[in-house]
Amino acid sequence: MKRSVAMIIFGLISAVSVSAGQLYGSLKEDGRSLPANVAFEIRCRGGSYRGQTDGNGAYAINAEKGRCTLVVYYKGQSPSADIFSYDNPIRYDFDLVLVNGQYTLRRK
Repeated sequence: MKRSVAMIIFGLISAVSVSAGQLYGSLKEDGRSLPANVAFEIRCRGGSYRGQTDGNGAYAINAEKGRCTLVVYYKGQSPSADIFSYDNPIRYDFDLVLVNGQYTLRRK
């Protein structure tokens, strides 16, 4: 019985990891990379995934497959953009553009 429960748990964990895709890219403002440790979040149907940029404004994170939203927490604002996660890694590069005092994310 214990073995059956362990097999079921292992199967569920494997299924969750298989349904994740890697999202990566860069975040820039005025052509310059964002500094290290800028917080971002990927919001999907099944949950949210948080991370921080590296010293070059790059990010990488695994998130569930499907439609998600990238939210960047920068200078007291939280601009967002829709993104999609697939089986294969996908790159999303964004520029933070200041319009009328509000940041927006514009895909490159």
